[in-house]
Amino acid sequence: MSEIAARRLVRHGYTNLWNLEGGMVAWRQRGYPPMTAPAK
Repeated sequence: MSEIAARRLVRHGYTNLWNLEGGMVAWRQRGYPPMTAPAK
């Protein structure tokens, strides 16, 4: 799903994109914390 979104964003001119193979499940299995938005 994120790969499809990344392709669409590239078509709209975005260049700084990352697509994590395995998604958030793989990210968390590797011990990385989820990213959060900065507090306002």
